Amino acid sequence: MLEQYNNQPTVLGVYMILNITEYSEEPLHNQIAQQIWEKIQSGIINPGEALPSVRTLARTYHISIPAVNRAYANLVRAGIIQFYSKNAYFVTSLHNNSVAPTISQQYKEFTEKKRLKEELRGAAQILNDLLPQKLPKNDNFEISAYLEPSCTIGGDFYDFFSIDDTLFSIVIADACGKGIPAALLISQVQAILKIEAVGNGHIETTMKHLNSHIIRHTSAQNYITLFYGIFNVNTGILHYSNAGHHFPILLRTGGTFEMLPSTSLALGFIENEDFSHKSIQINKGDILLLYSDGVTDGHNSSGEEFGETRLKEILLKNNSKDTEEIVAALTAEIKQFNTISAFSDDKTIVVFKRIERSINFNKLKL
Repeated sequence: MLEQYNNQPTVLGVYMILNITEYSEEPLHNQIAQQIWEKIQSGIINPGEALPSVRTLARTYHISIPAVNRAYANLVRAGIIQFYSKNAYFVTSLHNNSVAPTISQQYKEFTEKKRLKEELRGAAQILNDLLPQKLPKNDNFEISAYLEPSCTIGGDFYDFFSIDDTLFSIVIADACGKGIPAALLISQVQAILKIEAVGNGHIETTMKHLNSHIIRHTSAQNYITLFYGIFNVNTGILHYSNAGHHFPILLRTGGTFEMLPSTSLALGFIENEDFSHKSIQINKGDILLLYSDGVTDGHNSSGEEFGETRLKEILLKNNSKDTEEIVAALTAEIKQFNTISAFSDDKTIVVFKRIERSINFNKLKL
């Protein structure tokens, strides 16, 4: 079997082979096989050289014997290595191997997929970094949020930021599609929104500029639903524009609900769309819930939709809690309900509550 090499295969130094990382999403046996193949291609491992035994390689790198066995078996099936003796394997000559081009193409595709996955993870991290990293602390309100993308990169985002000492912005949006195109659209909208909001503070102007940018600088199929509100911490008045987004739910302290309907089409449809705004009074103790369609569109095994009614019931049941607890209650119910479509769409929740501070007279110094 080894006569073509004249001598016994030279055993390769075991410390030259692998660079295993726990951060890779690839199965361990694929990492092993890929790295061995890459070293063969680059000439670090040459035809005729023997790889370490399965046990030796596993012991050296503190990895499981089955993982090394699977890696070696895959390389044998591909014609890259052959079984030698004492559970060792040697590298075959690929110069006259008819399967070499196929093997090369397979590993090229594998490497390309790996690169794309790493890029997606990087893009997802960038988008995550664009989200508010700290919850605002304020004597006038509480706010908490939750975002669960359906894949590595989702199409939802939320934001909240101060315009000045009295005005505070709340944003939730859902870009069409998923992946990198949606991520690029989100990052553009988020950046422009903050610049416009701090620069002019006028909702209509901000929405018009966002709409114009999407129409002029993205493809025709790109659009985004967006709710943009500006809350006055002194008066409790929320001025808002709802560009085709799901109607936010306002729970009053008396247990009644009000919806904040759309004021325009989604951003990116019509160049000269009229982005008028509305206003609503938010009283102390009132709770405003903003959400994306992934929250209400989920189905259980019976085909029932989660829907707005369940959302309202959970909100009413937990209205005495703080916003973080309300978000936790909502997400727990949603996950329990969505038995067949838990990852069908991105899920985003923002809970805003105007605080009704009580005075502890026992702590007052008279």
